Amino acid sequence: MPVWDEAQLSTPNRYAGPRVVKMHGDIHHPDRLVLTEDDYDNFLHSYPLLATSITAMFIDRTAVLIGYSLDDPDTRQLLALVKRRLGRLTRPMWTIQVDAPPHIVSRYERRGVKVINLPAIRGRSIGDQLEQLFIELGQYWRESVPESSVSSDDRVAADLRVPSEPSRMCYFAIPLELVPWYRDLVFPVVERRGMVPVIARDVLTPPGTVVNKVDALIERSAVVVVELGGQFSDYEASLAIARKPAGSVLLVTEEETGLPSNLRSYPHLIRSEGTEAQPEYFIEMFETWLTASQPRRSDGSGEPERLLHHREYGAAVISAVSMLEVTLNQQLSDSSRPSSKPTSIRVLLRDARTLELVQDPDEYRLLEEAVSARNEILHRGRRVSGTDARRYVAAIRNVVERVQRTF
Repeated sequence: MPVWDEAQLSTPNRYAGPRVVKMHGDIHHPDRLVLTEDDYDNFLHSYPLLATSITAMFIDRTAVLIGYSLDDPDTRQLLALVKRRLGRLTRPMWTIQVDAPPHIVSRYERRGVKVINLPAIRGRSIGDQLEQLFIELGQYWRESVPESSVSSDDRVAADLRVPSEPSRMCYFAIPLELVPWYRDLVFPVVERRGMVPVIARDVLTPPGTVVNKVDALIERSAVVVVELGGQFSDYEASLAIARKPAGSVLLVTEEETGLPSNLRSYPHLIRSEGTEAQPEYFIEMFETWLTASQPRRSDGSGEPERLLHHREYGAAVISAVSMLEVTLNQQLSDSSRPSSKPTSIRVLLRDARTLELVQDPDEYRLLEEAVSARNEILHRGRRVSGTDARRYVAAIRNVVERVQRTF
């Protein structure tokens, strides 16, 4: 949401994405433009609320200045004010420059602004270099945030830690007030397809990484369902459409008019008040879409061994247990169990023993040991030796192949 006037500061952001404060006005509002020397000199007096709002951002956030020059007197005055008032308690500030000479770097640092000085690359503009920087930063966060995430659902944690496998996750970007409705009626459909429903609040990540978490979840999920109408869900929809293959994103609105015209070519369903009362039609249409859009999943065949080869022993154990869980769920699903609750791997192992798919007590103990090791890797950061990882993977591979031959 663009902000060029003080009166807009109290208005909520009605658009997806960040609020953009235009300190020096907007070309579409010429009366507000800051152009002349007098305009710059009088900025703090003419727009005190705007100056206060920007100063507050410098106080309680870590600022990264991009495309900023110390020749801008207004920003220079704001930085000086913060430094004068807070002294050593001023939060660190950074600026990204390209091939800045030493005297410019020193000028920034005298004002408490640390410089990230990128080397110039022949044939590439400053814009190209900054674009590449942000692409690499985005990739870094998508890879690192899942590593530090915590989820009560081990299946979600496993899929986040071993992204090279086909994902089982179905990400739901839905308002909090609709979560119970989706959990009761829609999530069981996803579970029956052998997939794992997940919402952002199910995954805990370090403070300040909510956007990165959503980005990673969308990136790692096989399919994405977005209920339009919320400020953040509209952003999630645009992100999912930009990232995911055609057909793997389902848009849901409460009524037909809630779907923007530019999105009507994408798969969508209407969740009207009547649907909430009698959801059978919605569920039927949702299952049809899920069946058509769900990517073909393998059982992870070969992935644990590949990870062993690269000495990724913890990831190999996670991958192998996930492969076992998927195989047993597919072959031993019990319609008598509550469909809203996924069957745990330990229950599936007991069922396999009852059906004499696992008869050797030593083999059964090794499988249980592998599951415990997987859990400790996920939740306690345990390191597993190559010897143990190979034992677990070999035992699981034998059981998976036995189950597949039996059924």
